[in-house]
Amino acid sequence: MKAVLLVFLNILQLLYISSSPLESRCFAIDTKCLTARAQENVALFVQGLPDLNIERLDPMCIDYVKRDLAGLKFEGKNLRIDGLAKSIIDEISIDMNSRLMRLEFHLDPISIQSNYKLDGNLFTIPICGEGDLVTVERNLQVDLKMPFDLLVDAYGTTFMNLKNYTYNFNVKDGGEFRLTNLYYGDQEKSDFVHNFLNNNWKAITQVFGPLILDDAVFKVYNAIATFMRSRPLNDLLL
Repeated sequence: MKAVLLVFLNILQLLYISSSPLESRCFAIDTKCLTARAQENVALFVQGLPDLNIERLDPMCIDYVKRDLAGLKFEGKNLRIDGLAKSIIDEISIDMNSRLMRLEFHLDPISIQSNYKLDGNLFTIPICGEGDLVTVERNLQVDLKMPFDLLVDAYGTTFMNLKNYTYNFNVKDGGEFRLTNLYYGDQEKSDFVHNFLNNNWKAITQVFGPLILDDAVFKVYNAIATFMRSRPLNDLLL
């Protein structure tokens, strides 16, 4: 009876290991496998992994942002970003020779809410205001490149250490912007600028998207880097 119980417990352990999230391994050169595994784990990963000190990414919360970009001064408080849980992983690749991880993904839609303060120029249009901001972007595509080192601890265990990152983005299918108290209540100016924003969403997102996306992408990168450093490379890759 004891032997039967031990066999049963071993089977349960194997089933747990094989079904545990973030556990399925791929060869580093197998981009298709890496992409599939990443997609399977998106919903779990963005919930956060408290035991690894990885914060929740959907909704993503950012306390404060302050930027001066292209003649526009922006302050954002209590930012909330929704949509990462529905991310589609287009491709994830790991090049062990050049020591580069690359992640390409898109999401549709992504919504951003914030308290805002603006002052400066929107291209050539003077703009100011302070209130609530809501923006919805359709089909946001992100290309994230992360160079890494391989670190070996005193026990001979290898870990992947992501060093930094660069990213590009593109909003493909539309953007909508709503700002309360723009021009501090001057409705005529507010209507004019809202019309300009929503009719020129492509240029607006390309130029001013980094005002918020810089911080959002950093949080995504930091979560990935923390996870990769938390596990021996052999636990993650074949």
